Amino acid sequence: MASTLPEELLKEIFDVLLHVPDHLFNDTSPRSPFASITSSSSTLLLICKRWLRICTPILYGTVILRSPAQIIALNHTIEANSRLAKLVRRLRLEGTVPATFPEIAKRMSAIEDICLVVDKGYNSDVSTLIKLFRSFNPRKASLTRIKNLGGGDANTFHKTLGRTISRWTNLLWLCLPQQTAESDDLAMIDTLITAAMASLNIRTVILPAINFLVVERLINHRPQFLGLLQRQPPPQLVISIPDASTSDETMFTQQIQLAQRRLVILDDPNKCTQAHRLYQQTERAQVLWTGPLDTATASVNSHIWREIVRAAIRPRTKSPSLYKYSYLDFSDLDLTTARSLLFSTWSLSEHVLAVLAERLHVKNEHHATMAVQRLKASLSLGLCVRHMRFDAWFPSCIQLLSTATGLQSLTANIWLKGNQPQNAFSAIRRKACGIRYLRLNSYSTPMHWHLIQNFDDSQVTTVAYEANEVDGAELLNELEELRVLVWTMQDIPFVMAPTNDHVLQNLVDLTTTVESESFLCWIVKCPLPHLTRFTLRKLAQNRDGSSSSNPAEASKGLSLFLWAHGSKLSELTLNGSVNMAESQLLLCQNLLSLRIDSTLSSELLANTQHHSVKTLIIPGPIWQPFEGWRFLLEALDKLSFPNLETIVAEDLDFRALAESYVDGPTPWLEEATERLKARGVTMTDKLGTTWRSRLRMYNVLRRSSRLTRR
Repeated sequence: MASTLPEELLKEIFDVLLHVPDHLFNDTSPRSPFASITSSSSTLLLICKRWLRICTPILYGTVILRSPAQIIALNHTIEANSRLAKLVRRLRLEGTVPATFPEIAKRMSAIEDICLVVDKGYNSDVSTLIKLFRSFNPRKASLTRIKNLGGGDANTFHKTLGRTISRWTNLLWLCLPQQTAESDDLAMIDTLITAAMASLNIRTVILPAINFLVVERLINHRPQFLGLLQRQPPPQLVISIPDASTSDETMFTQQIQLAQRRLVILDDPNKCTQAHRLYQQTERAQVLWTGPLDTATASVNSHIWREIVRAAIRPRTKSPSLYKYSYLDFSDLDLTTARSLLFSTWSLSEHVLAVLAERLHVKNEHHATMAVQRLKASLSLGLCVRHMRFDAWFPSCIQLLSTATGLQSLTANIWLKGNQPQNAFSAIRRKACGIRYLRLNSYSTPMHWHLIQNFDDSQVTTVAYEANEVDGAELLNELEELRVLVWTMQDIPFVMAPTNDHVLQNLVDLTTTVESESFLCWIVKCPLPHLTRFTLRKLAQNRDGSSSSNPAEASKGLSLFLWAHGSKLSELTLNGSVNMAESQLLLCQNLLSLRIDSTLSSELLANTQHHSVKTLIIPGPIWQPFEGWRFLLEALDKLSFPNLETIVAEDLDFRALAESYVDGPTPWLEEATERLKARGVTMTDKLGTTWRSRLRMYNVLRRSSRLTRR
């Protein structure tokens, strides 16, 4: 089968098999990642002449030399066929550098990416290294293990190396060596930074270890350019300099829209209005400041260093948008870096505490008490608190909310017993001014609050609530700035009507459960002019797994809600045993995206004439059993979405499907493909890749690996 595949497909497959990832190519750990390779990558070339012709350019695209014997073998190969030298695009050199290697490197005129892992003791011939550097003009260079070179004349070597790097006219990306506080290391870093800044095309400088003295020196070399500081995995500090030839409007738009955890520094105060407008539109850039660094005030410098500390100890969130606070993970701190910075200097420790206070996760009463003491000791820390999560409601939570003056996002689990809901609602209502994201969950006993820690797969329990003094409407009437609301509290009455037309006027995203009948009937009376996303969660269950509410009765509140707000929705998510009728779905006249699960009957999809839906999203569990595919095939013949363009199969397990059907035909797979093709519908995974091509490629790779092993 592989011999009949077109060359374009074979090339893509071989690219995957022979590709060396950047994190391995630039690895500088004490043990090389290429030291444990057991099989040769050249085995693919021995299958047949056709594979040899296709694989050769790909194989020689990345060359990794770990010993003098490999260098000698490469020299013999290039002498026999000089065209192979021009195929080399990436070169990684480990260990010694023979005196003849610079002459070999001159023949590799197409090298764009180099990585040198050469330590002291392997080679003391500085002139050979300088000749080697002068034979390159790369776009990317990783020099993370050259600081020990040069022998006794290290200063001369570093200066010569700096002059050589400054002549690399194509250099765009440079990874500097590991640095310490030693004067020799700092002198070398200064030399290399000066050389890198002399290259007019340089755009990115990587510091494998964040050293604040080096960061300050690096930034001060280019105060006139716009700089972006960003943390990327693996932990690094990246400083990017955008192309100065790009227009201001394009540059601001591209950089600020792509920013996630970045510091934007502008050189011209007149650009502040334009950049601030883009910042307000995207809500992505974290800090915005104008003015060159050398004339910055103390407060501005404080902002800069706080953002650097934030980049050091907080990884990038999945989505920096304010609407996605529900996906924030409170266990992703780099505590090792935070601890080292905390005890470095007093000024840095102040910034570390401020960054740590941005997201507070209260797991028990002790956490709450300690947080209250810390915030009371420093009132400025209260302004830093942005997101707060309570795994359970403790008495100290009331004081904690009162001290968190900068709070914007709150997630709380409340025990429906006694006066706890009343106390919680009163405390939240006093903080209503700044809250933009609110998620309230309920649990019935103190022993079962852990059931709803994982909010995406939570099992919400319903209990008979005895207190009649609590009114949920009294709380929500205060939240005029709220944009995202997740309400999974059952049996909370809503008595008071909306006080005015501004109640929840900024709400964009709403999530609730079907059995929240009182809440659904109340929110019908709110205008909700900006509501676009609605998620209806599965019915609550009792301990024995039985449903705790009447689906027919619950559908009344849902019908009222969709009748009032269905025309505003563009995204609808139905999770669990939702008793939704065809007429209810038709109330969402402008719906563009519908997400369902396997519990929704195929008759609903087949009999609903919905003309606006263009994307149908089906989560992962439906695709694992064979019945899930049967469900799809049954619905395809009667699918009544005339404008449907895409079916997204979330978490589709290509590997499991390929392993199950790789040795035989898949008639049901072909049948599904033909039916979708006849309707003009594309089926993809969540990344937008066509699922059939992914499956076919995996099958080919599997067969190729079998041939290689043989």
